[in-house]
Amino acid sequence: MKYIQFCLVAVALLICGVTTYAQSQEQTTPTPLPVQATGVKPPAQQPVSDPMVSERLARDLNGRNPATETQTIKWYETNYGYTGNYTIGSAQYMARYDQQGNYVEMLRRTEWNRANVPATLINAYGQSPYKDQTVTGYWSVTDAGKSGYYLELRDKSGTPSTVWADGQGKFSTAPYSSTTATSGNIPKD
Repeated sequence: MKYIQFCLVAVALLICGVTTYAQSQEQTTPTPLPVQATGVKPPAQQPVSDPMVSERLARDLNGRNPATETQTIKWYETNYGYTGNYTIGSAQYMARYDQQGNYVEMLRRTEWNRANVPATLINAYGQSPYKDQTVTGYWSVTDAGKSGYYLELRDKSGTPSTVWADGQGKFSTAPYSSTTATSGNIPKD
């Protein structure tokens, strides 16, 4: 009987000790970083190394836009998934896919000027922390029912950065539409 009591007391002390230790450890819940005036360094993009992935992405894109069948598409892998850059005539396009290879959206590059950029975005940019930077590339979403923007920036020292904006001109260092992928579009071999 004394042995059982001794074991119960030992287990209780062990539990108390582990609980106290766990509660004394610093909690390191990650907190999101605020958007800074410098934007973010352009995402590390590297060419897609798996030819099967490039082939599946190209097949899906060709199904969405047959004009891409004759274009050279440069596929890249980023922190947010895949992008395919190509040109039709003089227009530059960027197709975005999520990390699972599901289609997200299509963007077209245009000139950053009052004729091409919505007034809400120009006004939001003028009041943003990015206003002192030069827009070197302006991309807008072309999909029906979606809106969003991708801006390539350069600060006064020449350092490039990028920033995303939603349809209302709210800026973010990550794409707003990264969760709006159309699932099941990439055929798996």
